[in-house]
Amino acid sequence: MSEEDSGSFDITPMLSSLYTKIDALPALKMELTPEAKRLFTAFYNATEDRRVAEPKQGIRAMVGKMPEKVGKMAAIIHTLTCAFNGVEVSLQIPKSAVEAAIKFVVIAQLGEKREPSVERAC
Repeated sequence: MSEEDSGSFDITPMLSSLYTKIDALPALKMELTPEAKRLFTAFYNATEDRRVAEPKQGIRAMVGKMPEKVGKMAAIIHTLTCAFNGVEVSLQIPKSAVEAAIKFVVIAQLGEKREPSVERAC
């Protein structure tokens, strides 16, 4: 490994630029592409099945909130991706953003106790 590869670097300018781009955006009303909507619906159904079958109230509540978190996270991932790549933020959230959001939320909420039926929705 060369000295250049092992050094640290400052991401502050990149993040500052990204935040400036996002801050300049107007309020957007986004929707899922048809492919993304099919994936989200499958995820919603899987989490609803898990929620209904779960005996522990706390887990039921957590799993019940996952679809909303996925929707919000998909919008954030889509917006960040567009802003980072310097393209206009489209109002259509693609399937790839929903896939990434599902993975993030499942790991954040369930950690190592991931539910196979929920993950299969991906």
